[in-house]
Amino acid sequence: MKELHPAISYHDNLASDWNEKYRAGLFNQRASEIIEHLRKVAVGGQHWIDAGCGSGILSQKMLDIGLQVTAVDGSREMINEASKLCTSDEGKLVFGRVDTIEKTGFGNNYFDGLLCSSVLEYVDDPEYCLNEFHRIVKPEGSIVLTVPNRQCWLRKLQKLSFRLTRIFGSPRPVYLQYSKNHFDVKSFTSLLSKSGFEVQEVVFIGNRPKSINGRWTGALMLAVAKKGSADNG
Repeated sequence: MKELHPAISYHDNLASDWNEKYRAGLFNQRASEIIEHLRKVAVGGQHWIDAGCGSGILSQKMLDIGLQVTAVDGSREMINEASKLCTSDEGKLVFGRVDTIEKTGFGNNYFDGLLCSSVLEYVDDPEYCLNEFHRIVKPEGSIVLTVPNRQCWLRKLQKLSFRLTRIFGSPRPVYLQYSKNHFDVKSFTSLLSKSGFEVQEVVFIGNRPKSINGRWTGALMLAVAKKGSADNG
C-alpha cells in the first residue's frame, strides 16, 4: 500500500471536525471573501474544479452560485465528510479522491476554472502543481488561489513559536510541520507568471484590521489569474 504524504495523513485526522470550523469565526470569514472574489470571474453553468476541497464547504458554495463542480482531495477522510454534502444536486457536485493535486489525472483544457484554497503550502513542489493547473484549465479560464502570506505578523509569530517549541520536542502550532510554503506578492505572482498565468488581482484576506496595511495583517493572500487564450495546456 502506498504511503500517504504526511500532510494528507494530518488532514485525515482533522476531517471529522473540519466542517464545524466554517460555521463561524475566521474560517467562515475567509470562505465568504473567497466566494466574493470567485463570483467576479465565474459564470453560471461553467465546470470548475475545487482542487484540494477538504470537507467540501467551498465546493458547496460554488454549487450555490451556479457552477458545476468537481471537487478532489488527497485525504480520504475529508472526501468522506465532503460526500455527506451531496444530496439533491443532480450530479452537479462530484467529490473524488486523488493521490495528489500535483497530478490530477484530468485531460488537457478540461475545466472552465479552478479554485485552490490553502493547499499549495502543503505540496512538495508548488511550481509543478501550478503547471498541472495550467494544463487542466481551458484557455482564458480563471483560477482563484489562496496561499499563506509570508509578511503576515501572525504567521511570523507562529513560525517563531514553532521554532522555539520544537527545541523541547512539542512544536506548536502543529500544522507548521506540514505547511512548508508561504509567499509574498512578488514571489507568488512570479510563480504564477512562470506557470503561464496572467495575474489579474492580488488581495489580502483573513485577520486584518481595516486600519492597518493588509500586507502585514492578512493571513492569506488571494490571487486571481487567467490562462492565456492561445495556451493549450
